Amino acid sequence: MNAAASIKPQILLSARGLSKTFRAEDDLIARIARRIGLAGPPSVVRALDDVDVTIHKGEVLGVVGESGCGKSTLGRTLAGLIKPSRGEVLYQGQDIHGKGANNKLRLKMQMVFQNPHASLNPRKRVGDIIGEAVRAHRVVPPRDVDRHVSAIMESSGLDPQWKSRFPHQFSGGQRQRINIARALAVKPDLIICDEAVSALDVSVQAQILNLFLELRRKFGLSYLFISHDLGVIRHVSDRIAVMYLGKVVEIGEASDVFARPAHPYTQALVKEIPSIKRDVNSFQPIKGELPSPLSPPSGCHFHPRCEFAGPRCRSEVPRLTTLANGHQAACHLLTPGDVTQEAAA
Repeated sequence: MNAAASIKPQILLSARGLSKTFRAEDDLIARIARRIGLAGPPSVVRALDDVDVTIHKGEVLGVVGESGCGKSTLGRTLAGLIKPSRGEVLYQGQDIHGKGANNKLRLKMQMVFQNPHASLNPRKRVGDIIGEAVRAHRVVPPRDVDRHVSAIMESSGLDPQWKSRFPHQFSGGQRQRINIARALAVKPDLIICDEAVSALDVSVQAQILNLFLELRRKFGLSYLFISHDLGVIRHVSDRIAVMYLGKVVEIGEASDVFARPAHPYTQALVKEIPSIKRDVNSFQPIKGELPSPLSPPSGCHFHPRCEFAGPRCRSEVPRLTTLANGHQAACHLLTPGDVTQEAAA
């Protein structure tokens, strides 16, 4: 083994025991009914349930799962937009939600949202949108703001002469480039992309994905890339975390997760990827519906839809097990050191 291979990657951001619950807002009638015993406790959604995630410097961590599994809540919590109910988020060892946290710390983590139309202020010009946080936080001296905005626009594939235009004068792909430029302008280390290409045309998606990878090489960025599209995740990710009902059920190197999925849920997702090598009649969607996060199943949340489920799966919550090929999966059918099988072509 050479010296470079033996160097451990530097941890940029880590989450430990991260949990987030949301309670339904009660109106006056509901509060009165509960007070006199005519209604039960308010509904609680456990969006994140004891999640551990690590992002290394310079890597792309992809997060996949069905709608409602907690992907967006994870991204917003890691970005500091949502405070966790339990657990901590550490940026280079410092808790971003702790008492000592400040805005400069949170500037190091920026988000690019799904909807490029709704995430831009229609009343502001593009130059002001990109430069607003730069001026407010004095990222560069005031005299250099205009030059800095122009450079960032060029890096994001935008003509600096467009600074005086409004968002409605741009296409969807160009608006997403404006969002990327705004995130990039404050010199972050980590960009969290929440379904950042799902609202775009397929041809434009490829352009934006290539832009993300180019910016990664140019600025040494790390990404948390959230998507329900396994093709997108496979293209951009170094490692992949698979989520199901608020829990990470599998995490590992992208090549291992796609070639040798360990958790039954991941296996089902990989089998659903369209392939010209696979017979059309062999396609089978995941059985059953995603359970409600208001009332998740006991034990392993996936057991009602799992063909391998047994009594233990219905009563005991599985923990992440480290496998021989390096990645982890939360399944009672696995034991430490197991070698998973190659996925069917």
